[in-house]
Amino acid sequence: MEGIKSLSQSLFNMEQKFRDPPVGYKFNTAELNCFRDDPSDLSSEPVKLSSLGEDELCAWLPSTACLNMRGYTTEARLRIVCIFRHLDVSLCISKASFTRIFDSMKADPSVKYMICRDYDGFHEFHGDGFRLTRFQGNSLYAVVWTFDPDTVTTTALFLDRRRHTFASFTNLQYYDLDTSGWEIGTVRTVEERTGFGPHPTGYRGLEPLSLVKNFDINQLTSWVQAVNEVAGNASNRVRHMHICLSVLKMMCEEHRRGEQHGLSDQALRRCQDSLAVIIKAVTVVERHMLTYVDYLSFLKDLSKRLSTVTRWLVHENIAVMTMVFLPATFYAALFAVPSLQWDQGSDIIQDKFWVYWAFTLPTTVVVFLVWLGITGRVWIHEKALAVFKSHTTR
Repeated sequence: MEGIKSLSQSLFNMEQKFRDPPVGYKFNTAELNCFRDDPSDLSSEPVKLSSLGEDELCAWLPSTACLNMRGYTTEARLRIVCIFRHLDVSLCISKASFTRIFDSMKADPSVKYMICRDYDGFHEFHGDGFRLTRFQGNSLYAVVWTFDPDTVTTTALFLDRRRHTFASFTNLQYYDLDTSGWEIGTVRTVEERTGFGPHPTGYRGLEPLSLVKNFDINQLTSWVQAVNEVAGNASNRVRHMHICLSVLKMMCEEHRRGEQHGLSDQALRRCQDSLAVIIKAVTVVERHMLTYVDYLSFLKDLSKRLSTVTRWLVHENIAVMTMVFLPATFYAALFAVPSLQWDQGSDIIQDKFWVYWAFTLPTTVVVFLVWLGITGRVWIHEKALAVFKSHTTR
């Protein structure tokens, strides 16, 4: 483990980039506190969202004092800070502030490798002298968190990788809403416009009436891009679901083993009671996630099929454009053959010009016969079979 920590730290120092935030920049934070008013009542306040400057953030994140309006101390606490990550994997925070926050979390340095290399998946690290550090990453964001048993506080770094997902990452219906909104709408629109859908306008989709009209090449290109993006998003979300399933599995294993994490007996009992309530819902959530994975696979296949259809339509338009230039290409090649000498006055056509046609005409006939045999082999087989039956019945 020491070697892994040393390697992770050295790679992080060499590769990880930082950008000093602009003047007046505020970091988005979230805090959730649970207070115990009396031995029989455990209540929680709504999630508190706030924006803090860099110096305020460094002072707020490791602080422990927190009282509610009635003066009761915190039973348990969750604190999250959002740090934006640019496309070049640089973090929008000064290196000094990041180091200060990371050290206050007592996070295992091994997780720094996951940060600087932009890793996905669910990982755990627990080296000597550091708190148990967990990392979950996907294409949208990454979360690094540790738990302090002395203050019963979970501190997390939310690395926003794209699309500014900090406000919506806690919403369990986020992917459902996004899938049922833009992505399903995109697929249904392309199906309707092209006629290749579950309810085609032609005979089982073989001859959709909507294909009678010509499509604009720009519209076809837009459809190809859209359906391919839907397919990519579906594949990515399947990965997300598998990562979340790993987290659920970890929670079940912790509940089964009854790990203490340095908690007192009283706090451990409350933690186990709360975890038991969560575990009851794991089966339902897991079933929902597996069903969603199957649906995403279907959506991915559907998008690929539509992509194939739209690409075929694009190629059809390209073939028409090719036919426009064929005559010009033919005459350009014809005028360039050595058998035609345009500077010879009345003797333009030379004696060997017949060789050109002797090769060109038979080759053209052979090409068309091969094409007819490939594309019309079913029709040829049916005609040959009909002729054979007509001769045998005579």
